[in-house]
Amino acid sequence: QDIIDRLSLSEKVKMLSPDTELGNNCDTHTRGVPRLDIPQYMWLVETNTGVAAACLNKQQCSTVFPSPAAMAASFNRSSWKLKGHVISRELRAYNNANWHRRTGLESLIGVTGFGPNINLMRDPRFGRNSELPSEDPFLSGEYAVEYVNGCQELDKNGHPRMLAFLKHFTAYSMEANRGH
Repeated sequence: QDIIDRLSLSEKVKMLSPDTELGNNCDTHTRGVPRLDIPQYMWLVETNTGVAAACLNKQQCSTVFPSPAAMAASFNRSSWKLKGHVISRELRAYNNANWHRRTGLESLIGVTGFGPNINLMRDPRFGRNSELPSEDPFLSGEYAVEYVNGCQELDKNGHPRMLAFLKHFTAYSMEANRGH
């Protein structure tokens, strides 16, 4: 509570809103507060098919999973949860290593992941269908529940390894002029 009380209203708002001078709207960088030693933060690391990160070393890269449609078509709930489990462990490991995305060191990986994408496949011409589990709302929902449960399992200290942000839950069926 102490640190919240020391932030000005303007600083609180800036920490909740993307700052395009630090990156772009999709990566959602927020400015830090140097006077309180709060660093800038990149909120949303892509985690739809794996952690979007640069490899730590040769042969030490994120696990890449099959497309969400291929995973959902298996109807194997335990595999969906395991996917979330693996992604959350890798995301936490990258965060612990102060690692970055492929976009540069300014894009340090946090513990918030942008995935799963649970928009529905409504039109075969939609360019993001490869990111989606299904056109069936029930299957997409079940996939999301298991994936998120795997992502947000508690670590040994009782904290979720990561926080999963449901991607494109609604109103995202256009490739152009969609704004943010």
